[in-house]
Amino acid sequence: CALLSPRSEVLEPACFSVTCVSGLCAIEQAAADLAFRRADAVLTGGVDALTRFMRAGFGSLGALSPSGRLRPFDVEHDGIVIGEAAAFAVLEPAQAGSHREVSVLGCVVSQRLVSDAMHLTSPDPEGRGMARAIAGALRDACISPEEIGCITVTAAGSAVYDRMESRAVLAALGPQAAARVPVTTWEPAVGHALAATGTLGVVHAAMVHSDGLVRPVLGVERVDPDCQLRYVLEGPVPLHSPCVLALTVGFGGQNGATVVTSLEMAMDLLGRNGEPVR
Repeated sequence: CALLSPRSEVLEPACFSVTCVSGLCAIEQAAADLAFRRADAVLTGGVDALTRFMRAGFGSLGALSPSGRLRPFDVEHDGIVIGEAAAFAVLEPAQAGSHREVSVLGCVVSQRLVSDAMHLTSPDPEGRGMARAIAGALRDACISPEEIGCITVTAAGSAVYDRMESRAVLAALGPQAAARVPVTTWEPAVGHALAATGTLGVVHAAMVHSDGLVRPVLGVERVDPDCQLRYVLEGPVPLHSPCVLALTVGFGGQNGATVVTSLEMAMDLLGRNGEPVR
């Protein structure tokens, strides 16, 4: 995952390798560069190549789907279908976009990264690390669960991860808010994109916000009863609030929660908490 920070001159690229949250680590570095005025704008991204070595590694863990179908949240979810992708986003201070009157796809107003640190490849099945990430991101942004218009999630088709994310959202938002917020994912369309996953999640959140629609999850026929969120299945539903929560999970219990909003809401949040909106 590479990062490039131009101001008066191009700075050295930085590279992060933290499983599927690598792109979110780049966003963290970008936020620091922007906050400390080391850069006027930052290009962040994530990319991973699908190689025989990579596939063999996931195969040795028994993580790949024997059916070859990615079915997140479904009673038949049986594992990961690996994809290959690259995703990038240009970040700059919210005030800069408003002053130039450019078309802003979305504003990253807060983000939290939390590691479970309990197993080499598996997450905490109760989702306590992800719940902490969600609660911290919402607290940093001064956003209540009622203001979330959509949740977009990593949905790799693993029963352990699917159920963990459900438990984490329920714990962080409470059952009433969790039952109301529509949940979607981009993964069945492209597969699990490894180090590009975190950036893809944020880009997807910005696209949902820009489009104003929450599109259905592909590949779900019967929802796993242990996955208890409001998954969008039948057709697109309108985004009732310009606030999208993007959740990313990675091997080894890496958890990321990113809040993406409209420019107008970002400026409103700036007034609420008195802190620079990144």
